[in-house]
Amino acid sequence: LVGLALVASSALSYAAGSKAIACAAARGHTAYKLESRCFNLQSEGETLTYRLYTARTSSKAPMPVILVLHGGGGSGSAMEAMTLGEFNRIADKHGVVIAYPDGIGRNWNDGRSHLRPKPVEEGVDDVGFLHAVIDDIGNRSNIDRKKIYATGMSNGGLMSYRLACDGGDWIAA
Repeated sequence: LVGLALVASSALSYAAGSKAIACAAARGHTAYKLESRCFNLQSEGETLTYRLYTARTSSKAPMPVILVLHGGGGSGSAMEAMTLGEFNRIADKHGVVIAYPDGIGRNWNDGRSHLRPKPVEEGVDDVGFLHAVIDDIGNRSNIDRKKIYATGMSNGGLMSYRLACDGGDWIAA
């Protein structure tokens, strides 16, 4: 999965003839009701998923995007639930789009070569995947491509650091 390339000429939620799949579920029980919606990307035969929450605003101005990255073993759904949707409240208050991507095998290839989760073993291009998520969101919403931010916890926090280093041409912070 090195060199992420989207199937089809535009970043559609899934390629023609492909079935949409559900985003990874949060593990365990939570009373929190997810507010975001699940979207899919097709890449090199893999279906990659992310959850998206768009600010409830009447403004037509381009919106910043915050990628909220889960920790190892987590999911976008779990990250939204664990934060009790507080990133969504930030989105509503400040006119922001929030994306909760799902790492392959519930992990990120954050650049640490001594760890052996699936994304590292398979050489997954998570920087490319997250860039493709931004492109897909840009096809759905009016986003400000100069205001793309990332945050995360644990493995997701380290992936945010990697984005700052390897995605510096498209990520602000």
